[in-house]
Amino acid sequence: MTWPIKLEDHASTKNFPRGEDFKLDLSGFDENQEKKAEEINLWDYTNYEEGIYVGYRWFEKENLNVCYPFGYGLSYTAFEYSNMTVKQNDKTVTVSVDIKNVGSAEAKEVVQLYAAAPGKDMDKPTKELRAYAKTKSLKAGEAQTITMSFPIEQLASYDEAKTAWVVEAGNYQLMVGASSCDIRLTQQTTITGSEQKTNDVLKKK
Repeated sequence: MTWPIKLEDHASTKNFPRGEDFKLDLSGFDENQEKKAEEINLWDYTNYEEGIYVGYRWFEKENLNVCYPFGYGLSYTAFEYSNMTVKQNDKTVTVSVDIKNVGSAEAKEVVQLYAAAPGKDMDKPTKELRAYAKTKSLKAGEAQTITMSFPIEQLASYDEAKTAWVVEAGNYQLMVGASSCDIRLTQQTTITGSEQKTNDVLKKK
């Protein structure tokens, strides 16, 4: 999770009830729905409008400073990231990186892999976590190669107009770091687009 500097920085607080002047928007409700809505305890009602921008995705999109970013953690030592390599086939992206304990205390590191889509044809977050892995307990000066993989299909977003899961074609940024705000290494990879059609079961006839 992400710890904000102030509560109002959270997207969900936009429509959160804060006083007696709060009124539930009944536009678009039919008579039965409106009657039922009037019986709701309005203090328990919140209209969530952030869509795909939940958690760290919102703070990244709005470029908001936070107290503790997603993935943050303390350690008694420091780690150096190097030698990032990216390999892919038709189905999977694999990233390897060397992690070295450059401090004086023995410890473990949680390595996080994020991906940023081209965002040309679809609304996409600034970056999204795709994989993570923890090193073994590394002694001072010791290093380990960490390998993380994720299916390319995980890059898909649902396109309502096409009624399909769509992987946007283009150049993706792959980022490795210690948190969503502490990115150490970045490489670019090209992904071929794809679509997986679904049944439009909610289409009006």
